[in-house]
Parts: sequence; structure tokens; C-alpha cells
Amino acid sequence: MIIQDISYAITGEAIPITGLKIDVSKPEGTISGAFPIKNLGALKNISFDIKGGVTGQNFNLFKGFKNVSGAFEARPSFHLVPSWSSGKYGYPPKSTQNKLLVIANNHLVDKEYSLIKDSLNVIRLLKEYHTEPLTNIKSKTEKKRKKQDENHPVKPFDLTTLDSLDKRKIAIYFVNKICKDVKPALDENASKDDILNRLGKVEVDANASDKGFLMGYKQEVYTYYKLYTSRSSYETQNKLKIQNSADLWTKKSYYWFTLSPFIRGEGINAYHNKYQGLDSLYFKSENSWYYGGTAMFNLYHLYPKRFAHFLRASITLSHSNNLAALSPFGYETTAPMFQAGNSVTQKTSSGTAYTFDQIRYGFLKSASIDYYFLPLKTFIPGAYISTNFNNSKLYNLVDYVGRENDSWLIGAEGGLIFNINSRESGKEKNILSILTYIRNEDVTDKRRTSVKTGIEESSDDFNKRNWRIGLKVGIPINLPQR
Repeated sequence: MIIQDISYAITGEAIPITGLKIDVSKPEGTISGAFPIKNLGALKNISFDIKGGVTGQNFNLFKGFKNVSGAFEARPSFHLVPSWSSGKYGYPPKSTQNKLLVIANNHLVDKEYSLIKDSLNVIRLLKEYHTEPLTNIKSKTEKKRKKQDENHPVKPFDLTTLDSLDKRKIAIYFVNKICKDVKPALDENASKDDILNRLGKVEVDANASDKGFLMGYKQEVYTYYKLYTSRSSYETQNKLKIQNSADLWTKKSYYWFTLSPFIRGEGINAYHNKYQGLDSLYFKSENSWYYGGTAMFNLYHLYPKRFAHFLRASITLSHSNNLAALSPFGYETTAPMFQAGNSVTQKTSSGTAYTFDQIRYGFLKSASIDYYFLPLKTFIPGAYISTNFNNSKLYNLVDYVGRENDSWLIGAEGGLIFNINSRESGKEKNILSILTYIRNEDVTDKRRTSVKTGIEESSDDFNKRNWRIGLKVGIPINLPQR
């Protein structure tokens, strides 16, 4: 149950679903997914995020991506679940009653599971007895037969299982079902020989080979064998126990850790004012790769059918740049193409760029805290707040008065979450998430004054760099299950 609920809660960067997420304000898109893991100790889930989009703020949708700054990021995440999780059934005396009900229900599941296992053992024995002549079929060549025998060894079966009265009653039930056209049916006192004679064995054509045929084969033997094999799985038993207690939980508390390495590629347009040491004005693409890793602690409190709290604290160390502290600008350039007399034809191009001399590269230390409040009813909005603390020499702003020693960038974000769930009975699947947000890129920032010109930036430029209002739409992708 812990793995099931945590897998449902694992998020990408913002919206608590797996699938496709689109931030229409940047524009930016993220594809995320999660996969449960078995038999690897505390590692219970692996998820991924693949992100692509535009980093500049002056993107013109109708002019395309040609002269726009863009980025790509790939981030696998490894989720480790310690044995700290817990749950509550309410408060005394109700909690005591609920706990006893869960124990009683689970005892019935264990009892039913034991009967299913016994039934599987009996039907397996009947299948092996019924198809025993098939084990003696020889392939066309002795070499092929030996190879088949090595790859598929035949284990002897033990008919003494039917000496038990309880097992014999199960066998009588199955044989009466399989041989329903034979009258009269076996009664409850039928002997082992009566059971086996009624079931019989398949007859193989004397000249049978790989293309031979069978006589007296009863397909129901295999049908029941497959049915009880699926019913007897450990996962099926656990699902029944989870369902037994689903309506009794009043609170579930989950904890897990996440390790998330990442690699990021970024291409930007940079504005240069010198070329080969000489004054010049031109734009050039700059492409760089960055890398890093994040460690997270996650806390998820779930109040079934009511609401949930999700808290995540993380630390990150990465090789990065200082674009978050800079302002991109839109540009337009012209170049002559053709002249005839007084008529001049020019080619015009536009895009978004950063000033090359202001771009810095280096290591960045970061910490963040995210909190979500999520009502578990459709159309009732949830809310979230997020803050990040970045520290690096990358944020030294030597081109601005009094900002040459800046080393902190503190961002804050908050918004509303609308999760729309499936209306199908018994299914709690999210079909759409909408997240509206407002973000301040650096709450410590203030209007900047250029060292070279002594001119203070306008309030519009300041707000454009620091404030963003956006909308994210999340569409879950549910892969078919076998």
C-alpha cells in the first residue's frame, strides 16, 4: 500500500501526475513518468523528467524558434522508501474497532488465499496427470529432443497429494466441472482412482511428432490452471488486503528520499560588442552543457477522500550559469540584400539575446522547499508555495553599482492547482491538472544602476525580469497494463 500510494504521489517539478506538462508562459513542456521497482531493497520507484523549451522572455510564437534561447534537460529520479511510514484508523474507541475489523478482514483474505493455493496445487496435479503422455513425445531429431529436455526438464508429480480428504474434495469439484457431460457426477466419497479414471489422460497418435494430434484432451484443465495461477499471486493477496482497509484509514503518513542527477543543454543567442579584439556588434549562438544532482526529502500526509499535504525539501549542487539573474532583450537587425538606384532591399531578422560580457559559468549551491495542499475532490482547488535559495559567485553583478558582491538569489512562487479526476466508478485517476501561478525570480533584487552609464533601469524592465504569471496544464499518460 505504501508503494502504491507513494507512486501515485511522485511528481515531476510541479504537477503531481505523470504524463505531459506544458507551461504556456515560457513556453516549456515536460514529459514525466514513473515506474515501480521490485526486489531492489529500499529503491521502490524510478521516475524521469524530460524538459524542453524556451529560456528567453521575448518569444514570438508566430516567428518560430530560430533566434530564440532554448534549453533541454533530462533528469532521472531514484526514490528510496525507508520503513518510517505509518497510518491511523482514527481515535479511541473508534480506532480500536477499525483495527480489529482490518485484522479480521485480513485473516479472511489469508484463509481464502490458503484455499486458493490448495486449489492451485490440486489443479496443477490434475493437469500434469492428464497431459503426462505428452512428456514422452520425441522430436524429429534426437539432438533437438535432448536440447528441449535440457531447457524444459519435466518434474515428477506426486499423486499421494490426493490421499488427503480435503485435497480429494477439491479434486472432485474440479473433475465434475471439467467432465460435466459425464453422468452421474462424482460424489464426495469418490476415491483417488475414481477421480483419476474419470479425468483420464490424453491419447497421442502413434506417429505423433511436432505436428501430431491429441485425442481426449480436455481444455478446461488448462483453463482452471491459468485462472488459479493468477488468483494465487502474492500481489493479488496484497491488493485484497489494501481494499479491505481502504475505507477505514483516517490518515496515512509517508516518507521517502529522492536522488536525482541531471544533465542540461542550453543554447542562447549572445550579443557581442567586440570581434577579434575590435569594436563590433554581432550576435552569436552559445551552446553549453551543465550537470548536477539533487537530494530530496519527501513527506506526504494523506487523509483519504478528504485532502493531502505534500512537503518536499531539497539540496542541489550543479554546474550552471547566471542567466536567472540577467535580463534577455529582444533585438532586430537589418542587412542590405539588393540595391537598384535609390531603392534598397534589406533583410530583417529578430530574436532574443543576452549580453555576452554579463554571462558567467560556475558552480551553484541551492536549497528549496515546496508545499502542496491538495483537496481530493474534483474542481475543488488546491494550493502550493515554493521557495528556492541559490548561492554562488555567479550572481556577482560587477556591471551594476553596489552589486559586485551579490551571491544570493532567492525565488518564491505560489499558485492554485485544479485536479480533475475520472468520473468512472471505483477509479481515482487524474485526467487533467491545471496549475496557475505567480513567481518572483529574486525577492532580494532591486532596480539596477549601470556602472558605465549611471542610468537606473526602468520599473518595467525590473518587473519583466523578476515577475512571471503563468499557467501549466498537465495531461496524464496511462500506459496499458498487462
